[in-house]
Amino acid sequence: MDIARPFITEANSREIPYQVLGGLGYAALLEPETYYDIDRKEIIAPERLSVPYLRENGSPKDVDILVLSTSAESVSDVEQIAKDTIGNHKITVNVFNLHSLSQLKKMIDEPFSKPALTAALSGRYVDDDNSSGENDFTKAVFPFGVNAPGDSLETWHVISSKTQPIPVPHPAMMILNNATRSIAGIRPKYDSKVVRMVDNILVRDPEIISWMLDGPGLSHLTLAGVLRALGWKKIIHDPQPIKLSTIKNLSIQPPKVESLLEHPAFLLHDSPKYQQKLALSIARIRSSGLIGPVERHFQDFWERHNLESLFKNIVRGR
Repeated sequence: MDIARPFITEANSREIPYQVLGGLGYAALLEPETYYDIDRKEIIAPERLSVPYLRENGSPKDVDILVLSTSAESVSDVEQIAKDTIGNHKITVNVFNLHSLSQLKKMIDEPFSKPALTAALSGRYVDDDNSSGENDFTKAVFPFGVNAPGDSLETWHVISSKTQPIPVPHPAMMILNNATRSIAGIRPKYDSKVVRMVDNILVRDPEIISWMLDGPGLSHLTLAGVLRALGWKKIIHDPQPIKLSTIKNLSIQPPKVESLLEHPAFLLHDSPKYQQKLALSIARIRSSGLIGPVERHFQDFWERHNLESLFKNIVRGR
């Protein structure tokens, strides 16, 4: 957290809407003593909250930042702030932004183009008159996407005595972002962490979880289930639900694998049948290549050698 403090201080002084994804927010949700002020949209972390900047394997963690704008200038500004304030710590800073819906439409029209085939991470696609994401948008991991309300992009703040307020997504949205971050869906190493986060929130304020189950987060929940089914390898068995809690019987129920072509979230319903089947097959191969027993070893190798910076355009879906 000490390393991120200069970035937070400088970024907060600018009129750039942004959210810190992962790390700091997850750490707060994993603390049982964290409590939540829904009216003020605050996540109040305990004094002991600490976020080491190194992973268990010794590699520096990366920092993901979402700029709530389609503005290239805003993205460039945040990247420069990150470079000036924390760049000397060898931390990879990934700055994401909202994308124009025209980019997604082009992928739908050309499902085997490079952008369509190399978009490993999910994106948030907005109309040109909705450049800040205040209205409905599309959350997509091609070839699947869901319509999401602008409320699901609302900003909360982690409150800690160690730094200025840190802008983050809604607490439930942080969990959903984890489950919909990439075409691989939720990564195995996060399964138990998701359960811990949900349980901690349920004890403090169940209304936050209701936001995910019945409110603005619902469509993201649907996408999470689709991604679980997409990467499911055991063809003779239905995909297992994603367990969310030990306190309540909560889980994300994936659709059957054979129903994915007809699923409302499939983006190619108007394409020829052979294109639909081919696009789905490619997506399943890409998804399966990012999960499974080998995923942990690959992830460790990826992090140790900082391969994300080498393959940045592919990873960021550009």
